[in-house]
Amino acid sequence: MKESYSHGKVLLSGEYLMTHGAVALAVPLRRGQYFQVTEGADEGLVWQSYCNDQLCMEARFSSSLGLLSSMDDERALLLAEILDKARRMSHKGDDFFNRKFVVTRIDFDPDWGFGNATTLIVNVSRWMGIDPFQLSAITKEASNYDIACVLSHHPILYCREGHQPHVQQVTFCPGFADELWFLFLGQGQMHSYRLGHDNDYVTPDVRLVSRVSLLSHHMVSCGDASTFRALMDEHERIVGEYIGETPVKQRFFSDFVGSVKSLGLWGSDFALVASDWEHARISDYFANKGLDVLFPYRELVLNVES
Repeated sequence: MKESYSHGKVLLSGEYLMTHGAVALAVPLRRGQYFQVTEGADEGLVWQSYCNDQLCMEARFSSSLGLLSSMDDERALLLAEILDKARRMSHKGDDFFNRKFVVTRIDFDPDWGFGNATTLIVNVSRWMGIDPFQLSAITKEASNYDIACVLSHHPILYCREGHQPHVQQVTFCPGFADELWFLFLGQGQMHSYRLGHDNDYVTPDVRLVSRVSLLSHHMVSCGDASTFRALMDEHERIVGEYIGETPVKQRFFSDFVGSVKSLGLWGSDFALVASDWEHARISDYFANKGLDVLFPYRELVLNVES
C-alpha cells in the first residue's frame, strides 16, 4: 500500500503579475488531498475520488488506461491523460496500472480553488517517483507556484526569474492573525467580474512589478494590523488599475470597516479579510451579503503559531 497527503494552497499576493516576475506570497493550508493505492481485486485500474466524504468521481480503466466506465467521462479522460504522461515520464511498464485500486479524498470543496488539481499532480508524482514540476509542465494542470506551495510546509515567497522558479521559505506568523479571515467569493454577484488569466493582459510596467514585489516582502515582515491592511489596500488598487477592474471592497463592501483583498482571479475563489471586528460581527456582515463561507486565518493556514 502506498499513501500520500498534499496540503492545499492560497496565493496572498502577486496575482496577475507573478507571471511577469513579481514576487508573490503564498501559504500552505491545513486542508488538502489524501491519496492511497492498494492492490485491486480485478484487472485494470479502479479510481475513486471523495470530496468531503462524498463519492464525487469513480472510474474504471483497462490496464492500458482505456476508459471502461465512469461517473464523469470528461474528468475520467483527463485523469487518464495525466496518468499516462506520468507513466511515460517514469518509464514504468505498460502493465503498471493493472490491478490497482486508488482512493483520493479532498477535505475541501473542489470549487474553493485550494488546489484540487495541484495536490493530485503532487500525489501522483510521489507514487510514480517523478518530478511534479515536470509533470505539471506537460499536463498544464498546475503552475510552478502551485507545485512549490503544495510541496512546502511553510509560507513561501515565489517569483519566476526568466523560465526558472525561485522559491524562498519564509516565516509568516502575523501577531494579528486573529484579525484575518478567508471569505469565499465564488458565487452570486461576484461573478460579474470579467475573469481573465495572467496572459490576457498587456505586459506591465517594470515599476509596477517591482512595487508588487516590495508589497509581498512588506507583508511578510509587517508587525501590526493597521499597516498590513494598508498594504492589502495598496495591492488591490495597483492590481485593479492594471486589469481595469474595481477592487472588491469598493465594489461590494464599501461600508465594511477593514480591508478586503481578492486572492487569485478576481471575483472567484477567496478574499482575504482584515478587520478588528469580532468574528461574529464579521460573519453576520458577510452572511447578510449572501456569503456564508468564512474561515479564521488560524483555522485554515498550516503551521500558524498560537
